[in-house]
Amino acid sequence: MDSPLFQRTSVQVFDAFRRRISHSWLVKTLESILDLSDNRKLFAVSLVMADDETLQRLNLEYRGIDEPTDVLSFLLWDHSDSTANSCGEFIDPETSFTKFGEIVISYPQAIYQARQRKNAVKSEIGMLMVHGILHLMGYDHDGFDNEIEMWSRQEELLANLKL
Repeated sequence: MDSPLFQRTSVQVFDAFRRRISHSWLVKTLESILDLSDNRKLFAVSLVMADDETLQRLNLEYRGIDEPTDVLSFLLWDHSDSTANSCGEFIDPETSFTKFGEIVISYPQAIYQARQRKNAVKSEIGMLMVHGILHLMGYDHDGFDNEIEMWSRQEELLANLKL
């Protein structure tokens, strides 16, 4: 088999935003973040640039919060899967990728936040991509120590990305 079933990255942009953000820039940035991140090439990530309605629906369904959010991350492996390794992560034998998951970003929220922070929209989207990947890698901001660790790693990755 010449090409693996799963690629390292996959990017989907809702039709309403296709002319506003470069698909190739999203792919390149996602690949760069993965190159800089822990575990380097061991996992595959799918990115979706969506609208507020989609993020609100997903936020309600998976977090019980009925409002839009900027980014959500979803792990795709099943810990009870018989093909899981001792760490509980699914390994694709064709690619050796650990299937971490999918990141869904609200393009309207990225624009709003970029304006609020006086940042470029691409910088905001890059930050949201880094944030989502860190969640897939197990980082969280659910307590003071975890928050410090996650924000520190996020700033380190962003500094190396030079967005």
